[in-house]
Amino acid sequence: MSPGKVDSRSSYKIASIPADGIGPEVISAGITVLQKLAATLGTFDITFENFDWSSDYYKKHGRYIPEGGLETLKKFDAILFGAVGAPDVPDHISLWGLRLAICQPFQQYANVRPTKVFKGTESPLRKCNVGDLDWVIIRENSEGEYAGQGGRSHVGKPWEVSTEVSIFTRHGVERLMNFAFETARSRPKKHITVVTKSNAQRNGLVMWDEVAAQVAAKFPDVQCDKMLVDAMTTRMVLKPESLDTIVATNLVSATRVMIMFWKQGFDSDTAKHADILSDLAAALAGSIGIAPTSNLDPTRENPSMFEPIHGSAFDITGKGVANPVATFWTASEMLAWLGEKDAAKKLLDCFAILSVGLTGIFVVCYSGRRVKMVQNHAASKKRRREAFNVDVKLVEIYEDLANEKDEIRLKAAQELVSRFLPENKPTDDQIQKALQRLFRGLCSSRKAARVGFSIALTEILSQIFSPSQTLGSEWSISKALDIWESQSDASGGASGQEERDHHFGRLFGAEAIIKSSVLFHAKASFQDWTRVLTVIFDLAKKKPWLREECGWIMYRCISDLAAQKLDTKYVEAILDQLYANDLARTPEGVAIWLAAKDSFSKAKFPQNVWKYEDPLDSRDKSTLAKIMKESSDVEAQSEGGGAKASGVWNSKLHFAWDAVLSRIFVSPQKKEKSKDKASKSSRTSFVDFWVEVVDNGLFAAASSEERKYWGFLLFIKTLNEAPQSFASLVFTKNLIRCLMNQLAVEDRYLHRMAVKAAKTIQGRVSKEPEFAAAAINGLMGPTGTVNFDQITKTKTVEKIVAEADEESLKQIVVLFERLIAAPGTDDIKAAASSRQNLANLLVSIVRSRASVKAEEGDFHDAIEAILSIFVRFAYFVDKGENTQPPLTQATQELFRNRINSCLNSLIAARKDPASLPYAVVRKIRDAAESAEYGKFIIKMDETVREAIDGAFKSLKKLASKEKHSEKEISGVQAFKLLYSMTILQVYNGDGDAVSMLEELQFCYDKFMGKKSKDDTSDASDALVEILLSFASKPSQLFRRMSEQVFGAFADQVTADGLQSLISILEVKETLAGQQEMFEQQDDDEDEDMADVDDEEEEDSDVEVVDAKDEGSSDEGSDEGSGSEGSDEEDEDDDELAVFDAKLAEALGTHRADQDLKEDSEESDADMDDEEMEALDDQIVKVFRARNKATSKKKDKKDAKENMVNFKNRVLDLLEIYVKKCHSNILALDLLLPLLKLSRKSTVKQISGKANAVLREYTKLCKGSAIPAVESADPVWELLRDVHKEASYSGPPAHASSCSQASLLLAKVLVAHDKGAIAGIVDVYASTRKDQLLNKKCHVPPSFFTEWNNWCVSMSKQLKN
Repeated sequence: MSPGKVDSRSSYKIASIPADGIGPEVISAGITVLQKLAATLGTFDITFENFDWSSDYYKKHGRYIPEGGLETLKKFDAILFGAVGAPDVPDHISLWGLRLAICQPFQQYANVRPTKVFKGTESPLRKCNVGDLDWVIIRENSEGEYAGQGGRSHVGKPWEVSTEVSIFTRHGVERLMNFAFETARSRPKKHITVVTKSNAQRNGLVMWDEVAAQVAAKFPDVQCDKMLVDAMTTRMVLKPESLDTIVATNLVSATRVMIMFWKQGFDSDTAKHADILSDLAAALAGSIGIAPTSNLDPTRENPSMFEPIHGSAFDITGKGVANPVATFWTASEMLAWLGEKDAAKKLLDCFAILSVGLTGIFVVCYSGRRVKMVQNHAASKKRRREAFNVDVKLVEIYEDLANEKDEIRLKAAQELVSRFLPENKPTDDQIQKALQRLFRGLCSSRKAARVGFSIALTEILSQIFSPSQTLGSEWSISKALDIWESQSDASGGASGQEERDHHFGRLFGAEAIIKSSVLFHAKASFQDWTRVLTVIFDLAKKKPWLREECGWIMYRCISDLAAQKLDTKYVEAILDQLYANDLARTPEGVAIWLAAKDSFSKAKFPQNVWKYEDPLDSRDKSTLAKIMKESSDVEAQSEGGGAKASGVWNSKLHFAWDAVLSRIFVSPQKKEKSKDKASKSSRTSFVDFWVEVVDNGLFAAASSEERKYWGFLLFIKTLNEAPQSFASLVFTKNLIRCLMNQLAVEDRYLHRMAVKAAKTIQGRVSKEPEFAAAAINGLMGPTGTVNFDQITKTKTVEKIVAEADEESLKQIVVLFERLIAAPGTDDIKAAASSRQNLANLLVSIVRSRASVKAEEGDFHDAIEAILSIFVRFAYFVDKGENTQPPLTQATQELFRNRINSCLNSLIAARKDPASLPYAVVRKIRDAAESAEYGKFIIKMDETVREAIDGAFKSLKKLASKEKHSEKEISGVQAFKLLYSMTILQVYNGDGDAVSMLEELQFCYDKFMGKKSKDDTSDASDALVEILLSFASKPSQLFRRMSEQVFGAFADQVTADGLQSLISILEVKETLAGQQEMFEQQDDDEDEDMADVDDEEEEDSDVEVVDAKDEGSSDEGSDEGSGSEGSDEEDEDDDELAVFDAKLAEALGTHRADQDLKEDSEESDADMDDEEMEALDDQIVKVFRARNKATSKKKDKKDAKENMVNFKNRVLDLLEIYVKKCHSNILALDLLLPLLKLSRKSTVKQISGKANAVLREYTKLCKGSAIPAVESADPVWELLRDVHKEASYSGPPAHASSCSQASLLLAKVLVAHDKGAIAGIVDVYASTRKDQLLNKKCHVPPSFFTEWNNWCVSMSKQLKN
């Protein structure tokens, strides 16, 4: 029905159905408000017609709606509904008989429920204030579970069956989705969340999701996300700000969290009939009793129905305590739907300003800044309505004082305080009401309220009792104290949380009074001060859980008294109360005593509290330890009894620790011995205090987890705040033991605190790198353990040493050397493990400092010291007792490997790569000669010594050249590095290294000696062979060394030297290939460097190459690149079959998949001893043969890995060569070998690297960098060979490389003779002909595509 018009005003007819329980009460209040609002605004008229359709009507007539009732309702503009449901009527009858009987015929398919947080309600969510939560939940209201389809059969029988069918139609879902998205679009966030349970209900709700996605596409400006209902309930609680508009079905909304509300005691009618997600939303907003709901027909063909979501609540019916705010909000929603949005907003704002949690029914209207309210107590009809005025602004101020946001609280406090300035002349009544309200507000359970009210109270007290304020004769500080005590009185039956809130309110009031300084005015009485102290100390003694708060107020008060330079009598009153209440020997008492000593040293202190008048006296530290850990023993031993322990464990550190530590930090640390008790107090040193009070007190083995928690807090606090001289002393024995124990196991009680402590150590080192030495000494020194990281399963030590500065690093290295020599255990295996861990740490130091920039510190001395340590323990045996237990051979081998690891990092990162390798070998030689480290373990004959001496002479000459010649610096460094590494190999027992020294001497004489002007080709070839010898070893160190040296002499490599490199690429990656290359010699020297335990691999420089990556070439390769992988598998299968056959023959059995031979009838007969012995011999022979086969297989695998590794190294060298010498004609010799390798190699890594080298080469050969040839004939031959290579089947990269190589050769020929272009065309034409006619030619089309592109470019050049 359309609203009528009266004098340009809209007129609305509303059907009122109060129904059951409190429905008539709240609907009556709502009607009154709407009528008053219409009369006040004068913009619309509204009339109501009441319908008595209720459960009482049902019980009388057997139905809720009379005949023709719906036709009558249809004439109205809207329906205002109360609540339906009675204890003696089944819920499904009342729901389907009245509410759904209206919703479904009127097509009210959209159920809309808004949610907001209003003033006067408190959300159970943390940090959720007014305006923070603003949702609209839209629910399917006519289909789904409300379709009413289903039934029951065999009622009452054990086999009774019932069904409840949910029905969804595309039309129904689409219309609801369109309405929901339109609603989301109209809201500021333009965000909607679709909630279903489509993972479990895979038909109707899957269609629901699909339709939602289709509708969402029509609303690109609306952000849409989807949630399962399980996750949605979590999101509503944890991330309420991420939600705005929510659309859901009935089942999703009404069944998933119902039990949550039943447990919380919500009305069962609500739990069964309402949308539970909306109920949850209302509860999160602060109260389920204030939320509205709208049952809408968006087409407006039928009237829509509006109702509060609370139930009929028969338990409070007729008592006058029903809150009508939900009905007011419902009325506002109805007005907005009818088009009266301005009136709707005014009504909503009106009750939003008030405290919606108030009990009773209110008639509200606007009259300026104030709201006139009339309270109607329905329970007492005889009472006359009394009008009273509410200062809305003052209400807002008090509400804002409790706001969670600091800026809102402060602003409210300023506004309130401004009302009590002298110029505003506040009345006595205003002052009294303000103090009553503020003191009462301090008793709120809301922490923010206590803070805000306390701030305001402090300032108002200062204003009220300021000299310029004129007060009535009745007013005095004593009266203010009376109000404080009366408003915070917890007597009168208060218990539990309410009692606690009043006690806290009293304490906060005392603090505000003290901070206001009104007790110290000239007009104030000293009795007022003692009165406040009595209340505070009475609370501290009677309520142990408040003791720390009371002590904190007194501790801060002493500082304030000192700042105001007040008389000592105020402090003496505090001390007297402290002593009188037996609180002097408590943590609070210690802090207060120390503060009084510092600020009022002349005050009269109570006697017989501390033996030496100072809690921090060195002779009283055991007593202090007991007090600070809240020990009951000390309280029992104290004279005259003592205060009870607080009984409440606090996860925060007691403020007394701050008081104690701050004073110990500034006291002298040298103890002065005192001859008698009467002598002056000598305060304990920090280390004595820490050991006695913290280490032996909080971290003792018998200490509780709670005390250890405090200990960790202290540890963290000291590390963060104490000067470095003190922070370095906190790594005490019990503390470190506890730290390690808690770090080691994640599920231990204090594991997280221990992790935090470890991170704090790292943080201090990160800020102050010079603290690293103290931290490492604390963790690994006498109080810690060498294996700290291993025991705790962390990288604490490793991270600390990585942050250390140069000076700290020197100290750490010295400590590590001492720990390697004496790891603190006599067990050889344990010592070996500790030494390995220390070696790994030293390597990590070198790696982290290897590439440090010069401006950040060179660390050269520290690195050289680390290398000296490795030299000492790798090559020497100490005959004395300095090294216990003695190092094992395995450990010394480990240290030798660690030298290689260090050098590997240093050579790659340093500008002078030879200096440290030279320092290592020189240190070995000097220590061997001086015997400073003990006996040299490497045995050398006279020939070896002579070779080494000659090498060192050459090194000396190189050092001289290094100083005087900058032109040859690269070659000098290369020879110096090569000599140093070769000498190191001699020291490591490499038999070939001695002969390499001789060859190296030959190369040196040719390149650097007097004969350097002679032909150096032989020396160059010899140098290549030396480098290949190093490159063949599986070590990153030798790879890097060979690359650096090769780079220095690449331009002097001859054709023979280059062929030596190429020949390695042509060898097969098999055992036969390895034997061919190394002439069937054992490869034991390679294994020396690779023989590292698996657990040491991370610190080894041994390179592990994956040779399993096979099959880079196609099966149709013409030159039979082979499928070695499949051949090896077939071979393995054959070997296994032969083994099974031989074993079966030896045992006289057969395999389960083979038939038993006819002549084996006697196989089950018993065998005698001789036959058994013969059988044993046969089995032994079979397994020996099997072991040999397995060993052969391993040899093949190892050989392949070695060859792949070697080829990788050679390709690295060739890459260096083409970068430095790409314009050299010799480089063209690399083309064909690289192309063949990319096609034939069964390892993709090798094939790919060969293609990469070739690409790099062709890319560099441009313009003037194209090689110049004297004769073109070899190039023509090479071009034809490249085209032939391109005809073989291979991987795609091979074809591309062939094309690039061919074009490079074409460039070379054209550069030599432009007329060569015709011949090049002929070569390509011949290849094209073979592609068309020869079945064995597999040249890909891309080969000619790139050629065509080159021809276009060349044509332009030739024409120009």
